[in-house]
Amino acid sequence: MDQNYAQIAGAITTSIAPFIPYLIESTKGVAKSFGEGIGKVSYDQAKSIWETIKSRFGDDKYIELAAVTLASDPQDEDYQSLLAKALTVRLKETPDLADNLVDLIGGQETIQEVLADKSSWVEEIEQETTGMGSRQIVQAKNDSVIKGVKQIKK
Repeated sequence: MDQNYAQIAGAITTSIAPFIPYLIESTKGVAKSFGEGIGKVSYDQAKSIWETIKSRFGDDKYIELAAVTLASDPQDEDYQSLLAKALTVRLKETPDLADNLVDLIGGQETIQEVLADKSSWVEEIEQETTGMGSRQIVQAKNDSVIKGVKQIKK
């Protein structure tokens, strides 16, 4: 697979950033209950990604420092860039891990669909996507109407 390690690292970082404080704590056995309730599916995916990274790199100081920094403010773009840069460096050294992580975030395939059937219609659609794989679908069925939908993932 032709790799863009910076893009993969950025997608990984974006996926796990909201959960990184809990992921770091869960490796210490503290944050078990977070996954129960709101965001469980996303948390479970982020946890799987983080466990995969940790199992390969263990206590890699470069990744650990970037992750702890990001955990202090998961929305800070500069902190996200630190972790993405650390992951980019390590993924270049381990292409097989890059493939595995791409699979964990849903693959590289991007799908955009707009479907209307049985006297249905859709109006004013705007779909935009970049980065690793994503799926955006707008579907109207059985005499339904959907108006003014806008889906963006960057």
